[in-house]
Amino acid sequence: LVKSFKPVGAISPPLAQQKSGRPCGIGLTILDDPPHYVTSIHPHGPAARSHAIREGDCLVAIDQVLVADLSISEIVKFVVGDEGSSVELWLERVSAGCLSYKHHEKAQEIRQELKKLESLWKDGVLDTKAYNAGVERCWRGC
Repeated sequence: LVKSFKPVGAISPPLAQQKSGRPCGIGLTILDDPPHYVTSIHPHGPAARSHAIREGDCLVAIDQVLVADLSISEIVKFVVGDEGSSVELWLERVSAGCLSYKHHEKAQEIRQELKKLESLWKDGVLDTKAYNAGVERCWRGC
Protein backbone atom coordinates (compact mmCIF):
# COMPACT_ATOMS: atom_id res chain seq x y z
CA LEU A 1 0.00 0.00 0.00
CA VAL A 2 1.43 3.34 -1.03
CA LYS A 3 -0.35 6.45 0.18
CA SER A 4 -0.54 10.16 -0.52
CA PHE A 5 1.71 10.99 -3.43
CA LYS A 6 2.28 14.56 -4.48
CA PRO A 7 2.12 14.97 -8.27
CA VAL A 8 5.37 15.32 -10.23
CA GLY A 9 5.13 19.10 -10.62
CA ALA A 10 5.43 19.58 -6.85
CA ILE A 11 9.13 18.72 -6.74
CA SER A 12 10.47 21.91 -5.18
CA PRO A 13 8.75 24.00 -2.46
CA PRO A 14 8.52 27.14 -4.65
CA LEU A 15 6.64 25.23 -7.36
CA ALA A 16 4.31 23.65 -4.82
CA GLN A 17 3.61 27.01 -3.17
CA GLN A 18 2.94 28.77 -6.48
CA LYS A 19 0.12 26.36 -7.33
CA SER A 20 0.38 27.05 -11.04
CA GLY A 21 -2.64 24.86 -11.70
CA ARG A 22 -0.82 22.90 -14.37
CA PRO A 23 -1.68 19.20 -14.51
CA CYS A 24 0.79 16.82 -12.90
CA GLY A 25 1.12 13.09 -12.49
CA ILE A 26 2.73 10.85 -9.89
CA GLY A 27 5.86 9.94 -11.81
CA LEU A 28 5.30 6.43 -13.03
CA THR A 29 4.39 4.64 -16.25
CA ILE A 30 2.20 1.56 -16.41
CA LEU A 31 1.24 -0.86 -19.17
CA ASP A 32 -1.62 0.40 -21.33
CA ASP A 33 -3.59 -2.84 -21.07
CA PRO A 34 -4.42 -4.83 -17.92
CA PRO A 35 -2.72 -5.98 -15.86
CA HIS A 36 -1.25 -2.53 -15.25
CA TYR A 37 2.32 -3.26 -14.25
CA VAL A 38 4.64 -0.36 -13.45
CA THR A 39 7.11 -0.20 -16.35
CA SER A 40 9.13 2.85 -15.32
CA ILE A 41 9.44 5.36 -12.51
CA HIS A 42 10.42 9.01 -13.09
CA PRO A 43 13.63 9.47 -11.06
CA HIS A 44 12.54 12.79 -9.51
CA GLY A 45 8.83 12.11 -9.13
CA PRO A 46 6.76 11.36 -6.04
CA ALA A 47 6.67 7.65 -6.81
CA ALA A 48 10.48 7.49 -6.76
CA ARG A 49 10.72 9.65 -3.65
CA SER A 50 8.43 7.24 -1.79
CA HIS A 51 10.95 4.40 -2.21
CA ALA A 52 7.92 2.10 -2.00
CA ILE A 53 7.13 1.43 -5.66
CA ARG A 54 9.19 -0.82 -7.89
CA GLU A 55 9.07 -1.59 -11.57
CA GLY A 56 6.93 -4.71 -11.92
CA ASP A 57 4.45 -3.73 -9.18
CA CYS A 58 0.85 -3.96 -10.29
CA LEU A 59 -1.62 -1.08 -9.88
CA VAL A 60 -4.86 -2.30 -8.30
CA ALA A 61 -6.72 0.77 -7.01
CA ILE A 62 -6.52 4.55 -6.77
CA ASP A 63 -8.30 6.39 -3.96
CA GLN A 64 -10.23 3.20 -3.14
CA VAL A 65 -11.48 2.80 -6.71
CA LEU A 66 -10.63 -0.46 -8.46
CA VAL A 67 -8.72 0.40 -11.63
CA ALA A 68 -7.29 -3.02 -12.49
CA ASP A 69 -9.60 -3.47 -15.48
CA LEU A 70 -9.83 0.15 -16.65
CA SER A 71 -8.20 1.58 -19.76
CA ILE A 72 -5.15 3.77 -19.43
CA SER A 73 -7.19 6.84 -20.44
CA GLU A 74 -9.58 6.18 -17.54
CA ILE A 75 -6.73 5.66 -15.08
CA VAL A 76 -5.05 8.92 -16.11
CA LYS A 77 -8.14 10.81 -14.90
CA PHE A 78 -7.47 9.51 -11.37
CA VAL A 79 -3.77 10.35 -11.16
CA VAL A 80 -3.39 13.61 -13.07
CA GLY A 81 -4.28 16.63 -10.97
CA ASP A 82 -3.17 20.07 -9.89
CA GLU A 83 0.21 20.55 -8.25
CA GLY A 84 0.02 19.71 -4.57
CA SER A 85 -2.94 17.34 -4.84
CA SER A 86 -2.51 13.76 -3.66
CA VAL A 87 -3.79 10.27 -4.39
CA GLU A 88 -3.70 6.94 -2.59
CA LEU A 89 -2.39 4.01 -4.63
CA TRP A 90 -2.88 0.33 -3.93
CA LEU A 91 -0.13 -1.70 -5.56
CA GLU A 92 0.84 -5.30 -5.16
CA ARG A 93 4.26 -6.75 -5.57
CA VAL A 94 3.67 -9.70 -7.88
CA SER A 95 7.13 -11.08 -7.20
CA ALA A 96 6.04 -11.62 -3.59
CA GLY A 97 3.43 -14.15 -4.70
CA CYS A 98 0.50 -11.72 -4.90
CA LEU A 99 -2.20 -12.25 -7.49
CA SER A 100 -2.58 -8.65 -8.75
CA TYR A 101 -2.54 -9.78 -12.33
CA LYS A 102 -5.91 -11.46 -11.68
CA HIS A 103 -7.70 -8.32 -10.45
CA HIS A 104 -8.67 -7.29 -13.95
CA GLU A 105 -10.28 -10.70 -14.47
CA LYS A 106 -12.19 -10.54 -11.17
CA ALA A 107 -13.16 -6.86 -11.35
CA GLN A 108 -16.93 -7.36 -11.33
CA GLU A 109 -16.74 -9.74 -8.36
CA ILE A 110 -14.50 -7.31 -6.46
CA ARG A 111 -16.79 -4.34 -7.19
CA GLN A 112 -19.82 -6.30 -5.93
CA GLU A 113 -17.99 -7.18 -2.73
CA LEU A 114 -16.95 -3.54 -2.25
CA LYS A 115 -20.58 -2.40 -2.68
CA LYS A 116 -21.71 -4.94 -0.06
CA LEU A 117 -19.05 -3.76 2.36
CA GLU A 118 -19.98 -0.12 1.85
CA SER A 119 -23.65 -0.87 2.40
CA LEU A 120 -22.92 -2.79 5.61
CA TRP A 121 -20.71 0.03 6.83
CA LYS A 122 -23.31 2.73 6.07
CA ASP A 123 -25.99 0.64 7.82
CA GLY A 124 -23.81 0.39 10.91
CA VAL A 125 -23.34 -3.37 10.65
CA LEU A 126 -19.58 -2.93 10.16
CA ASP A 127 -17.42 -0.49 12.07
CA THR A 128 -14.71 1.47 10.22
CA LYS A 129 -11.97 -0.98 11.17
CA ALA A 130 -13.92 -3.98 9.81
CA TYR A 131 -14.87 -2.04 6.68
CA ASN A 132 -11.24 -1.05 5.98
CA ALA A 133 -10.10 -4.65 6.54
CA GLY A 134 -12.71 -5.83 4.03
CA VAL A 135 -11.64 -3.26 1.47
CA GLU A 136 -8.01 -4.30 1.90
CA ARG A 137 -9.02 -7.93 1.41
CA CYS A 138 -10.64 -6.93 -1.88
CA TRP A 139 -7.49 -5.16 -3.05
CA ARG A 140 -5.71 -8.43 -2.34
CA GLY A 141 -8.18 -10.25 -4.60
CA CYS A 142 -11.18 -10.97 -2.26
